Amino acid sequence: MNTRIFIPNTVWVALMIITISCRSSVTTIAPVVPEPIVPEATYARFSFDYGVKGVAPVDMTNSELTGGTLTEESDPADANNQCIRLDKTSTIATDQLTMYKDFTPVTQGTVSVEAKVRVTNASNPKQFTLMANASTEIAGVIIGDGGNMTAINNTGTNYTLISHVQVNQWYTVKLALNLSAKTYDVYVDGTKMTPKPIAWKNQGTAMDQFVRMLFRNCGSTTADTYYVDNITITASNIPGLVYNSGTDKTNNTSGMLTGRTCPTLYYISLPIGWTPTRKWPVFMYNIRDGWDGVAPNDLPRNVEICHLLLCL
Repeated sequence: MNTRIFIPNTVWVALMIITISCRSSVTTIAPVVPEPIVPEATYARFSFDYGVKGVAPVDMTNSELTGGTLTEESDPADANNQCIRLDKTSTIATDQLTMYKDFTPVTQGTVSVEAKVRVTNASNPKQFTLMANASTEIAGVIIGDGGNMTAINNTGTNYTLISHVQVNQWYTVKLALNLSAKTYDVYVDGTKMTPKPIAWKNQGTAMDQFVRMLFRNCGSTTADTYYVDNITITASNIPGLVYNSGTDKTNNTSGMLTGRTCPTLYYISLPIGWTPTRKWPVFMYNIRDGWDGVAPNDLPRNVEICHLLLCL
């Protein structure tokens, strides 16, 4: 037996009113879409493994070399590894050793500069500094600031405590720049040490770009040694050719790179004085599978295996 249910017209009207009333009271909340995070790719890498011991690195600008020496030497903790040694032997406070590297300006996104650092005296100041141009500091840490590692802020005179520093111990320090916000964070051995981003030094006047990294042993009246190794620069927007270095035996800028979008490893060798502002002849070649030479002597010696000559 079929049962029919009849609803009077007045009830239908009431239901419609209720439905309309409920719908009109609902507020639609649009989902918050987070700003996409653009991964950083390698822009430059410096390992110093192939340099000549006792000689300054050819792929860095070495300046203010007073009262000491700046050379590539064996790692004090690993005889099979090489690093940079800024050895201040003078007891004159104004003497200092400096090396820096300039890059094609990075003007968008984020930039991170990571380096291993080590000191023999935790009381004397050593600098790891990033700059927007040749004279404007924007971020950096002071290593050995009275036994501490501190970060410069927007005043350039007050310093934010990052961590304590032990002598003769390697620390991996990363300075992560946000170019549009003109702020940066500091990481030590992979741990973020800044609870909130630090405003750049010269924040109000500095250009929102990264151009130079600088390492300086400014010391004091006490002799001191500052070691630097394994420098890697990454960026979310890379302006042109990647820089790379191993400071090889032939005094060229060279080393091994990883592809930007794939895991392929390849060697690159750039002549002294290379800049992206002119064209240079470059040999590109492939080597046979199973090549087992020892770097940096694992490169082909016969022109027959060169496949292509082109200009960058």
